Amino acid sequence: MRYINKLKVVMKDERGAALVIAMLMMIVLTLLGFTSMMYSTIDLTVAGNERSSLAAQYAAEAGISRGMAELNADPSPIAAAGPYGADDLDIDMSDSVSGYTYNVHMQYKADPDIDGTGVGLDGDVLTEVVLYNKEFYTTSTKAPDDGGYPVVVITSTATDNVTGSSSIIEVELTKFTIPIATRIHGALTANGAVDLQGSFDIDGNNFEEDGTTPSSIGAKPGIDAQGDVTVQASKEDQVSGSTGGSNSFTENGAGASDMLTSLGDALGFDNTADADEFLENESVVQVFDYSAGEWPSPMDSSKVYYVQVSGGVNCNTEPNGTGLLIIHNPLFNPEVWYYSDMTSSGFDTSNPLYDARLDQSVGNAAYDAAYKTSVGPATLGNVNGNANFRGVIIADEVNALLGNISITGAIISLANVAAHADDLTGNCTVKYSSDAVEKYAMAGGTQFNTKLSWKKKTAY
Repeated sequence: MRYINKLKVVMKDERGAALVIAMLMMIVLTLLGFTSMMYSTIDLTVAGNERSSLAAQYAAEAGISRGMAELNADPSPIAAAGPYGADDLDIDMSDSVSGYTYNVHMQYKADPDIDGTGVGLDGDVLTEVVLYNKEFYTTSTKAPDDGGYPVVVITSTATDNVTGSSSIIEVELTKFTIPIATRIHGALTANGAVDLQGSFDIDGNNFEEDGTTPSSIGAKPGIDAQGDVTVQASKEDQVSGSTGGSNSFTENGAGASDMLTSLGDALGFDNTADADEFLENESVVQVFDYSAGEWPSPMDSSKVYYVQVSGGVNCNTEPNGTGLLIIHNPLFNPEVWYYSDMTSSGFDTSNPLYDARLDQSVGNAAYDAAYKTSVGPATLGNVNGNANFRGVIIADEVNALLGNISITGAIISLANVAAHADDLTGNCTVKYSSDAVEKYAMAGGTQFNTKLSWKKKTAY
């Protein structure tokens, strides 16, 4: 009994338990602290790696931008027209940014020999440069059927000046090609009638881009028109081109090209979506409001200058410079105008494109003169000065070029009614030049900034 009582006394003595529990808690807390520190260290390492990766990527991107700037410099290391050789472009450059050094290499993309036959994927010899067209990029909706600009490969390697870690970015890019050449069928391509008076020279022979050295190779008619072509008496020999002799033109659909249905169609786009995407791209197309006194000056490169003009307004500013100049009323629809304002042949009122508001026929109560003016063609007209332009001019209609005006490349008119005929009264010279079209209009404001692929290779 006495031993049992002593045991109870011992068991009631708990003074050492608190120390044991406290030590256990300290051990647990210490383990938690070490675990937290370990995870914090890992997080810091991961965050540091991410920061380093982003910094290296940004530095490599800076090298890509430097390379693009070099390609788009004036003069560019890339010729405006081919042929291009695989070894023609071989450029290296380097610079430092934010603790990194980037090294850039640029070269043309060569057609790969996948099967070892010595022939590239598109069937051409292996030494040829890949051009951005549907022969190579078969699924592209933006590439032209053939031709196009070369594809350039830019490789940028950015290296950390302290750790030696690096990031590599490889980009394939090209120029976007405006397929406008497919819509040019003469030195002057017109949807409607053409009336020539005064001293003029419309020549469809193929000139150099500076207007010299005409050639019959690649020549076109002086005029390609959907309507009548009227030439002032004794002036017939002032229209020349591929059809030979005087009166070098096609008219009234007899050998003439199909009617251009819209501005997008005149630019060469086969669908409205592609045309709208192009015209709305502010980095490519510079838009000017003529009613606000805006006009592109200077026009000094292969850019797109889109001058928006209200219907019925004469745009009489001299077109000086180079590029692709568009003078257009955004409300003007050539097809609707054609089927609703045919003064000579009457109307097919059942045609879905017929708009009674444009029909001036006697007794048509739906005719709306104000509406017709608002949606009517903008005019490049009453230009009475000296002008020299190389490239392509697209206008809703052309009327009265009165001064000493020289255009090398081509003119496209969307007007398609005899009452709104192209009247080139004055000392006007229009010389067709495929070189001027390709150099100044087909690039149309674009630079080597159309990225076809982007690859990142990183090593730490």
